[in-house]
Amino acid sequence: MIKTATCAEELEYIMTLVQRYDERKEKGFTLEFAYNMIYIVRLTCGHFEIFQTPCNEHYSLQENLKNAKTHAETSKCTKCICNW
Repeated sequence: MIKTATCAEELEYIMTLVQRYDERKEKGFTLEFAYNMIYIVRLTCGHFEIFQTPCNEHYSLQENLKNAKTHAETSKCTKCICNW
C-alpha cells in the first residue's frame, strides 16, 4: 500500500496505521483481520478510510470493488468531526 499511495495525504494515513500497529505490537497485542480484501478509499469529505470486505466464492472481486466505490462516493469519515 505504501508503494501505491497516490498522494501525500494517503501516504500519511497509511503510515499512521503502520505506526499504530507497531505500537500495539510492542505492547504484546496482535492484530488480526476477519476480512481479506482491504482498500483505502477517499470519502466524500476528502479524507481517507479503510474499507474491508471478504473475498471468496460468494463475494466476487468485481462486487467488492463496486461496493468500495459506492462506499467512497456516499460516505463521510466514521470518526471525524465532518461526520457530525
